[in-house]
Amino acid sequence: MVVATLMAIAPALIATPIEPTAKQLVQELQRPPAVFVPARVGWDSAQRQAPNFNLTFEQYGPQATARAVHASLKAALIPDPVAMAGLLFCAFALRWIRTRMKQQRSEEAPTTMPVPEMVLPKAA
Repeated sequence: MVVATLMAIAPALIATPIEPTAKQLVQELQRPPAVFVPARVGWDSAQRQAPNFNLTFEQYGPQATARAVHASLKAALIPDPVAMAGLLFCAFALRWIRTRMKQQRSEEAPTTMPVPEMVLPKAA
């Protein structure tokens, strides 16, 4: 109920008009207008020289070498998810096999040692 009332009143509170007084209007007219200086983007094209773009230097220069080194380091440091999953699978599969083999050996081993039968010579 309270939330519905607040939601119904909120737009009226936000949209309440401000009515300035005569004194405020006079002060607004006496204030000097704001002067905005335009930015110097692209002016004085004679001062700026065109960049010397050399495709060969861009491909084989020091920046290209730095980009190649960064790319190779990134490729070496980020592991392949499929390879990591394969290694983890092999590790857990081998451990599971080892525990199963130990269980089978313990089940097969007799709890008591068998006593060898003594063979007696037969009488004639």
